[in-house]
Amino acid sequence: MYLSYKISIPKPSNHMLSVKISLSEFDFDAPFTFFMPVWSPGSYLVREYSRHVQGVRCFDEQGRRVYVEQSEKNRYTVNCQHPDFKVTPQSIRFEYEVYCNELTV
Repeated sequence: MYLSYKISIPKPSNHMLSVKISLSEFDFDAPFTFFMPVWSPGSYLVREYSRHVQGVRCFDEQGRRVYVEQSEKNRYTVNCQHPDFKVTPQSIRFEYEVYCNELTV
């Protein structure tokens, strides 16, 4: 399995961070889940970082949509075998934006 992240700030004035996660050399036959932490080490409060996530989407290497759904508040399940979006990818790209203007830990 090969996983890479690309993080960018295309428009700093709108406080949005763009995240692109590429996944390859993986068995895409079964659904799998991306998840985000809900707290930070050293902080005793649940921060719910995922509440700032927007525009979650997923594509294969040819730019075709791959089915993704929010399965829990901090989890997104990707299913390449979903009947409406069935693909057989060599790699996928999972993308989203995060609002980053909260002054906390």
